[in-house]
Order: sequence, then structure tokens, then C-alpha cells
Amino acid sequence: MFGPDDLVNFAHKAGRWIYNLRKSEFWQEIVGTTKEIQELPQKIMKEAELEETIKEINALNQTLLNPELSKNGDVIKAATSNVKDGADEETGK
Repeated sequence: MFGPDDLVNFAHKAGRWIYNLRKSEFWQEIVGTTKEIQELPQKIMKEAELEETIKEINALNQTLLNPELSKNGDVIKAATSNVKDGADEETGK
């Protein structure tokens, strides 16, 4: 399809076209939007403060699975009081 001379010329033009595309504003907007979409779940979790709740739930699960790690249930009491305090703040109680 391409001869030896045409192949070099075609490769040069294709490389230049790709370079210009990557430097264009259109491409930069696509890349920026893609990054925002990828970071959206973490941003939502952070704003909803779900990370702390997940950590508390994991701590409770570990304590329930390994009760010997907890001294007299202090870890469970502390974790559940944090969850209750958060609920009270939201409801205004």
C-alpha cells in the first residue's frame, strides 16, 4: 500500500498529527474530564465522611472477630459512641 518513501512520509505525518492532537485544548479538556470522573468516587466519599465510618465498621468487625483484642469491650464502646455522636450531630439531638 505504501512504498518505502511513502511509508516514512506517512509515519512522519501521523506522528505530527498525534503530537498536535495531544497539545490541543480539546485533548487537554478530555484528559481533565477523565481525571475528574476517576476521582469522583473518592471525592464523594470524602465529602460524605464515609472513610471514617468505614474505618469504624472495620474496627468493629475486627473486634467482634477477635474479642481478645478488646479489653472489656472498650474498643466496641468507643467505636459505637463515635457512630452515635455522628448520628446525633446530623439530627441535631
